[in-house]
Amino acid sequence: MNKFALPRWVNTAALVGIALSVVPGLLSSCHTAQVAMKGGRASRNQLDAQKERHGRWRVFYDDSSTQLATDGRYRHGKPVGRWRYYSPKNSLARQERYRWWKTGRLLVKEFYPNGKIAKKGQAQIVREGDVVHFYWFGPWQEYAETGAPVSRAWYKMGQLQHREPLPAK
Repeated sequence: MNKFALPRWVNTAALVGIALSVVPGLLSSCHTAQVAMKGGRASRNQLDAQKERHGRWRVFYDDSSTQLATDGRYRHGKPVGRWRYYSPKNSLARQERYRWWKTGRLLVKEFYPNGKIAKKGQAQIVREGDVVHFYWFGPWQEYAETGAPVSRAWYKMGQLQHREPLPAK
């Protein structure tokens, strides 16, 4: 199952806002000189009049704010637009695109360390009481490290339903 409570991904929604998530360990030692938070610090933290996160938010691995971990924007407390998550080696690990105003869903792309896309598809964020879950759903395209498509997988509420290999070209 692909939701952040499971080993592959960690739910950090309580740390820096609903559905802001990263690969395990990415924020374990992240910080800057600004607002402290559990497991790291965020910079450029702006709050609106209702004390909701607003504007650009960046999280760094180091004190000097040179090694970026996460970069994105909030609009009155909700992540919007493109969010990027980087590995400790400065390579793009994941990218999400939030479209709250339409569907509450987001587009997700994961990357290999060489920068090639590993998989892409959609996710749904579901709030159950105080718990926020991040579920993969629908069709996902999976790629080899060379960038060639290798399979298509279908998810429902984070559970893999079916996977079919694509014919080699």
